[in-house]
Amino acid sequence: MRIKFETWALFTAVVREGSFLAAGRALGIDPASLMRRINRLEEDLELQLFSRAEAGLTLTVSGRRLFREVAPLVARMEAALARKGAPGGEGAGSAPGRFGLACSGDVALDLVRDAAARIGARHPAMRWDFRVTWTGDASSARDDTFPAVSMRARTHPARKSRTEIPLGNVRRLCAASPDFLETHAPLLSPADLEELPAALTQEAAGVVAARDRIREVFERNGEYFPVELHRPTLFRQARSAVQAALDGEAVAVGIPEALLRPFFLEGRLVPLLRDWCMRPMVLEADVSARWRSNPVVLEFLEAARTATNEGEVR
Repeated sequence: MRIKFETWALFTAVVREGSFLAAGRALGIDPASLMRRINRLEEDLELQLFSRAEAGLTLTVSGRRLFREVAPLVARMEAALARKGAPGGEGAGSAPGRFGLACSGDVALDLVRDAAARIGARHPAMRWDFRVTWTGDASSARDDTFPAVSMRARTHPARKSRTEIPLGNVRRLCAASPDFLETHAPLLSPADLEELPAALTQEAAGVVAARDRIREVFERNGEYFPVELHRPTLFRQARSAVQAALDGEAVAVGIPEALLRPFFLEGRLVPLLRDWCMRPMVLEADVSARWRSNPVVLEFLEAARTATNEGEVR
């Protein structure tokens, strides 16, 4: 019987973390998928490795014996992979042992979280370090211990000197709750937004004309319509802006469509101005020069590009 190394790595991770949930979070893998992999391992070995109870997992006698034999081998292999994947190390370009991912704001993180989980499932020896920054520029978060990739989602053009790699455009919409619409005049054009309370994210705010005014541009059939929002509330997290709309406090403006879609289906939010297009949000990656040829990084960027263009926000 031949069992893949990644299966043994998953087994030892579950033992170390003490539960499928904790191990899944550490590896960036869906806990249910991880549990299925361990169940399959037990079936292949015809051994029960864990005792399962509400209090958590405990190793059986067979599980403890197997862990003592397997854990040192997995540790040596993971160390070898980490050395090979380290920038400038022997065999650079192989899977890194740790992968640093900094995201400027929660929109960027939501767009790439599933992509990271999929790549992590294929490379279980790799560990993900996530960091969310609110500086407006995720690249400023990079340091010697966090070297690989910085992500950000922006609506306004990048400076020419920037080195980000564009991964795709994210469609943005406006939305409000049915209760809000019952107590306010109908929105027939973007101009109707100007006197309404608006909830935006700092990432999506675009060009700030003044402390109490935000400028947005809508487009339809080649016609451009600039709007100045006079009553904006800026949130650091997109979900906070959505919550303000759900609470009937404001119109959520410039929110990624996929983030709003579940609330549209539930009838808790109503899409507004669907005939008009807003400036899209562009997801960009800034990759450290030392990691640009790493195959796992390249695989992650391609997965993030696919997720962005499919609008996969979780």
